Amino acid sequence: MNLVYFTLFALLLFVSVLLGGKKFRSSALYALAIGGCVNANFFNAKTYPIDIFGLTFGIDSILYTLFIFCVIVLLLDQGKKQAYILSFSSIIATMLCAIFQLVSSLLSKGYSNNVWIPFFDFFISSISSVIVVIIIIELLSFFKKRNIINNQYLLLLIGGLIATLINSPTYYFFANLLNESPLNTLEVISTSLIGKLISIGVSLLTLFTLNLYDNKSKKI
Repeated sequence: MNLVYFTLFALLLFVSVLLGGKKFRSSALYALAIGGCVNANFFNAKTYPIDIFGLTFGIDSILYTLFIFCVIVLLLDQGKKQAYILSFSSIIATMLCAIFQLVSSLLSKGYSNNVWIPFFDFFISSISSVIVVIIIIELLSFFKKRNIINNQYLLLLIGGLIATLINSPTYYFFANLLNESPLNTLEVISTSLIGKLISIGVSLLTLFTLNLYDNKSKKI
């Protein structure tokens, strides 16, 4: 049953981009991208494990894919510059959260090695995200510019798969190593990949809905 709830949550979250309508879509994309990028570091399989068929999942796979989805949609709609602004705004927001958490922990708990672990978790995630967005934006822009691939759904699929294959192994391998987590590293990497594949499927459905909505709006 958790798999159904997991998928429904992904669907509701992605479809919320429609709430702003076309006029306020950029604002909706910014809100969802920053929220997804930042909160993926809080609500993961280590901190909030979700049991699905005996495997440990986290909603971070949904949240991070939402971030990537927003970046790609803005790239397709408004170009590289806006996609980069959105990407780095989200990543900077993530690092600001890490700094705020670190300072708060140091002031309330005093100095210890454990205080630094969440900060480095965020740092690893941010570095991974920088690599991911640069590769995705440059590669998809190249495909579009050279007319190699013009299909929006295929571009979104490629971008989502690249993000998944880079972010999940990088983040969970180093984060589990740093935290000495009791979770099985291979398991959480695998479930993160599965969760992101489900989210990519939902993102493709959302893009189809967005295009359908835009086409109907033009006819009115």
